[in-house]
Amino acid sequence: MLAKKHFGKELGFTLIELLVVIAIISILAVFLFVSFTQVQKNARDTQRKSDLQTVAGVLQRFNSDNSHYPISSSGSIAYNSSNCSDIAGTAAVSWGTGAITCTLNGRSITYMKQLPKDPTGTAEYCYISTGNQSYNLYANMEGNGNLTPAVNCGGSSGTPYDYQVTAQD
Repeated sequence: MLAKKHFGKELGFTLIELLVVIAIISILAVFLFVSFTQVQKNARDTQRKSDLQTVAGVLQRFNSDNSHYPISSSGSIAYNSSNCSDIAGTAAVSWGTGAITCTLNGRSITYMKQLPKDPTGTAEYCYISTGNQSYNLYANMEGNGNLTPAVNCGGSSGTPYDYQVTAQD
């Protein structure tokens, strides 16, 4: 028996009191879940922005060493790994697994050990070379991006991209 007797009365909670407490806890849990979900989305968007800024820094270094940016191939970065200064004979690098490493003046240079992957793992970032001296990097944000309307890119996800980093950023 959970209830104790005190001066001839039983102490405990009524069914109505328990239901009210359960209802209040449920409402608070819903608010916390919605808030937590939004915080997670914002964190993933921040990670996407950081990833693209990191890749942009790598591309700037590549351009500084080789006098051109890598070309693009279906939304991926492509370059000649045996001779970075040569644009011909390029192979695409996969997002999330590929590295940007090449030979320059007889020595191997690693610009990035592994390209980043979108935090959800379901979409890819996208790279479009707009000539030897310019590029655009794209991500699909869960919040608001900086592109309206969103653009399609050569990536395999088929998702419109709504955030962009350019060579001029």
